[in-house]
Amino acid sequence: MNIADRSGLYREMRRVLGPKRRFATYDVVLKDGDPTYPMPWSAGAEGSFLMTADDTCRAIEEAGFRPILCRDDSEAAKSWISKLQSSGPPPQPNLGIVIGPNIVEIMTNLGRAIMQGRLGILTAVFEAS
Repeated sequence: MNIADRSGLYREMRRVLGPKRRFATYDVVLKDGDPTYPMPWSAGAEGSFLMTADDTCRAIEEAGFRPILCRDDSEAAKSWISKLQSSGPPPQPNLGIVIGPNIVEIMTNLGRAIMQGRLGILTAVFEAS
């Protein structure tokens, strides 16, 4: 999400893994509209390089991987977000230690974008050809 040259990343992953090795990803993807920033991976749009699920899978395949699984897990993410919202604040320590003091704004933006269908979750497994 914060890597501009995703095709280059996937080609390098393919080179390092070698034949018949598997690569799995759980990625935030662009669905229908742009998110509100900040997000966990970027403070603003200039540092965000979101791709759609189709474009992500295509770039990985073009790098020399064969898809084993490409699944939209957006509904599962929405269910998880709903449960989190109703459970109250997370126990300490939590991801706020890494993300910083604006963790609430960042995670609210991410949750809202997923709930509104602007962002989605791609779960995928590929095998190097």
